[in-house]
Amino acid sequence: MNLPFTIEGMVIHGQKRGRLIGFPTANIKPLNYFLNSLEYGVYASKIDVHGSVYKAATNIGPAATFNRNEPTIESYILNFNKDIYKQKVILTLIHKIRDVQKFTSLQNLTEQIVRDVRDVSLKIRL
Repeated sequence: MNLPFTIEGMVIHGQKRGRLIGFPTANIKPLNYFLNSLEYGVYASKIDVHGSVYKAATNIGPAATFNRNEPTIESYILNFNKDIYKQKVILTLIHKIRDVQKFTSLQNLTEQIVRDVRDVSLKIRL
């Protein structure tokens, strides 16, 4: 998968685990790709929501820490707090930050997400 890579999708309801640890995510069902054809990992990305573009940290793949093998696309949108369920978005993956990992605790996962968000802030320009 060459970067940047664009995915169009609909925001759907997920497990809502991200909001429990302070990082609510937009779960995206791709409209133009099969999820299993995408390269798993965490990406610095941009997401277009109704013509406004935001920075996002995006995980593509299984939620290994929660023992979910089914792959998903989940984007934590920086500086964003709107209800966008059932809305079409355009997600552009810019830079792969790391591979998907399984963490031994929610605290370890949360600490890594903080690092991922910092990386996104530094690597993405709007």
